[in-house]
Amino acid sequence: NSVFALSTARQAALAGLPVDIPLVSASALSHDIGKFGCRGSDAARIPYLHYYYTWQWLSDHNCPNIAHIAANHSTWDLEFENLPLESLLLIYADFRVRGTQDASGHETVRIYSLADSYAMIFSKLYNMTPEKHKRYETVYCKLRDFEAFMEARGVDPNGTPKSSPRALPAR
Repeated sequence: NSVFALSTARQAALAGLPVDIPLVSASALSHDIGKFGCRGSDAARIPYLHYYYTWQWLSDHNCPNIAHIAANHSTWDLEFENLPLESLLLIYADFRVRGTQDASGHETVRIYSLADSYAMIFSKLYNMTPEKHKRYETVYCKLRDFEAFMEARGVDPNGTPKSSPRALPAR
């Protein structure tokens, strides 16, 4: 996830988009640190609580900017219309990078297309209601729009720059 997020952020900067690459890097590296805070009765609720524990840990370590991006990497954060580019890049990367396990329990992590990631996530959902279905579909559409925006700016969602690399702009 972090390598994919960083690669996409670098491409976005090369395309002239105003992105804070170190912030994307630090946020991507730390976005799941809160999973280690989920113990005891919280362990069963990692998918819901790790955002809070990530925010808490990073805030306690005087990293409020990183905490803001890292702790808000849920696809549900897409409900807000004015997310910073750094948040969108992390949400997008977190959605596309998936791990699968074979019969022996060996995990393989790879980058999937947006559509394949959506299908993988959707197939794991339980207690599906029409409202929940619509919500996931809305998230997918927003991520698809973001991907189209990035592609229109010359960012390849598969990680290969469409133009020759040049030096990053000085900050």
